[in-house]
Amino acid sequence: MIAAASGANPDTHASTARVWQSDIVQDNLAASPFSLFLSSLVPSDVESQIGVYRGTNQHDLNVYATSEEEAWGAIVSYLNGTADYEKWRTEERVRDSREYAQLNVNDFRKKAARELRDRHLSRGFVNFLVQSFRYRGSRRPR
Repeated sequence: MIAAASGANPDTHASTARVWQSDIVQDNLAASPFSLFLSSLVPSDVESQIGVYRGTNQHDLNVYATSEEEAWGAIVSYLNGTADYEKWRTEERVRDSREYAQLNVNDFRKKAARELRDRHLSRGFVNFLVQSFRYRGSRRPR
């Protein structure tokens, strides 16, 4: 689909997900539920976007879905969980950065540290491919 949409030929998972986001999902070329995405990992943005998807649906991944409504709740929950996971990964990269070390902080409670983190989080995103890579990576061979 990516090659057909834009001619892109990404060679890593990250670049494939990035192209999927920009060339497929944001142009509304994917069918639901593959079209769900979060355009940022900043907590307030994630909360807002998840709220739109979730609506009043309170179902999650803790119960086996037996209806379309329960399945939708599970899909949204996995999207939200993937956002949390990607946020954590981004925060770890920020903590390892020279910029963070120069702030001389231990967490993101100080305004400068939060701003640094949020700059990185604002460039993050979650879509079907990011979720797929996370799922595949979490599976252990038997």
